[in-house]
Formats: sequence, structure tokens, C-alpha cells
Amino acid sequence: MSRITKGQQFAGNIVDILNTQFKSKTAQGKPLEGWQRSSWPQSAPFLINKHDVRREETVVWFPFVTDDPNSQGTADWLNVVNADGSIVTTTYVGMSPFWEVFEKVSRFIGKNHIVFARRAGQRSTFEFLGVYTSARKDDTFVYRRFADFIEPSVWNR
Repeated sequence: MSRITKGQQFAGNIVDILNTQFKSKTAQGKPLEGWQRSSWPQSAPFLINKHDVRREETVVWFPFVTDDPNSQGTADWLNVVNADGSIVTTTYVGMSPFWEVFEKVSRFIGKNHIVFARRAGQRSTFEFLGVYTSARKDDTFVYRRFADFIEPSVWNR
């Protein structure tokens, strides 16, 4: 596990990145198998950077992103990344009421996000975008990049 920098590409699937880069484990201490959710971990304990004195909780996020704000989105979400990748805005575009969806995703808002994105239409290539803060603004979630590299070995759960 060495430094990962903005723009670095990864082939494979979500579980490969989690197991290879973050040495992710199940509650029984085994490597994850078949993990395809867009965020990890799904609950506490979340990841903590061992050098962060504030001990800010962090998740690894695998969104589909586009630079087209008029896109239909993917899997009920529209994740629009700006030209330099410093901001991702996320809007729910599915059919369920927003409050129902917000209940499910609210545990991730306010946490930092390590982002490995796929461009809309791609399934097997991920690009590391950086580490982002997250906040809610009305019915939109806003992610702002504050780091464009990580050392995976310093992240512990």
C-alpha cells in the first residue's frame, strides 16, 4: 500500500480496492467478499486517520459521477463533479420521498469521504478524486476536496 494520488486509476471492483488498499475486514476479521455497496464502512466504527488529532470519522465512497448537470444520474443519484474535481454535488433523483432516503444516508453526512469515482457509463475503472468534507444544503449534498492524496496504511477502523 503506497500513496494514492488524485487521478490515479484502479481496475476491478469495489471489494478489490477495499481489500487491497485498506485491508478491510468483516466483523469476524476476514477480508470482505462480494462487497458492492457504494460506501464502506456502513456503520461505526468508521475509518480514522491515525495522524488526525481530531479523530474525524471517514468513509470510502464509490459514486458514479458526471460533469453533466442535466444527466439522469445512476442508481437514483446524480453526482455532478465540477471541472477541476474539487466539488461533487449529489442530488437524489429517485422515486422514493427524500426524507426516506435521507434517513438511510444521513449517517454518512458530516463525515469525510475518500472518493474513488466511476464516470457514468463505466463499470470497472475507478479514479481516485481525493478526500472530501460532506455537508447537506437543502436537498443536495455537497462534497469539497481538502486532500488530493492519501496513504492508505494510516487509515484504521
